[in-house]
Amino acid sequence: MDALTRRQFDRAMFAKERTLAIRVGEYASRDIKEASFEYGYIKGDTYKPGGTCAGSGKITFTSIITTFNKLDTLHPEIGLLVGDTYQWVKMGEYFINDIEIDRNRNTTTLELMDGMFKL
Repeated sequence: MDALTRRQFDRAMFAKERTLAIRVGEYASRDIKEASFEYGYIKGDTYKPGGTCAGSGKITFTSIITTFNKLDTLHPEIGLLVGDTYQWVKMGEYFINDIEIDRNRNTTTLELMDGMFKL
């Protein structure tokens, strides 16, 4: 990102009104009802030897999707509208921990975990 784009990005990020978007592979904001990500210390809120930071997430899609499998890799991205173009930032690499398909609400919810579970 060049200096001009960086200044535009900063202005857009700190503006009172901003437009954010999310995408996960082929799925965009219009396909996603809700998304949340958390990062924290595995052994609690205070430092303890052997503890580590890990991330988790939850994404709810607006339709039933049956192509996801447990432990599939996803790379969610958050976009910020800068001018008339979205600037995308990768949220990291996540693995599907659980899949919940709700046929009554017509939604698919994925619970995600980052690679720290492999340790």
